[in-house]
Amino acid sequence: TGPDLEKIFSTLQLFGPDIRYLVCGYPPFLKHMIDVALERRFPLETYRLMALLGGEGNSEGLRDYLYSHFQPVYSGYGATDVEIGLAGETPISLAIRREARTNPALRQALFGSDPRLPMVFQYSPLTHHVQVNGIGELIFTITRLNVLSPRIMYNIHDEGGVATYAELEAIFSNAGLKLDGLSMDGDARPLRLPFFWVYGRKDSTVSVMGANIYPEDVEQSL
Repeated sequence: TGPDLEKIFSTLQLFGPDIRYLVCGYPPFLKHMIDVALERRFPLETYRLMALLGGEGNSEGLRDYLYSHFQPVYSGYGATDVEIGLAGETPISLAIRREARTNPALRQALFGSDPRLPMVFQYSPLTHHVQVNGIGELIFTITRLNVLSPRIMYNIHDEGGVATYAELEAIFSNAGLKLDGLSMDGDARPLRLPFFWVYGRKDSTVSVMGANIYPEDVEQSL
């Protein structure tokens, strides 16, 4: 359908509520879809909708809003100048982020003193190598051979961090929590893949009266 609400609503009407739908798009677009449906009294609540987000980060406040009509809600991570599918949210990575949102001690242990809550993804080390340079920027290398234009030590200037599953397991253990016991959407067998987390672009702040304002702060407030 593309990002065309008229086509989306007409498609839902045509096929009806007896099948599942996957809606992909920017996070604000899916919020807009819900808002317009409410204005038109379109019965979104009778449909089984799943959401796949991409293109930009999203706050957990926005995800809570999307949960009113979409289950589940996951994000993918990529960049057009590296590769579209670098990593994705999984039940365990999402549970880590949501636990850190309400647990300041765990958040400090995982991400340090940064006031932003990063997005957390898992990736396959068979296809991508991820590391962090000296100023906290993520560096990506495509590690498989069947690519036309390989990226080696490529920097898109996203800030973040990286950790193995065992390293995060140790942090959780020191905080008195069990990583394997953390789950979302009923997933009892977490993928034991490495993690990285992303705050966003290095230069995305605006200083107001000495305070650093980030786009996700404004989004969370809205």
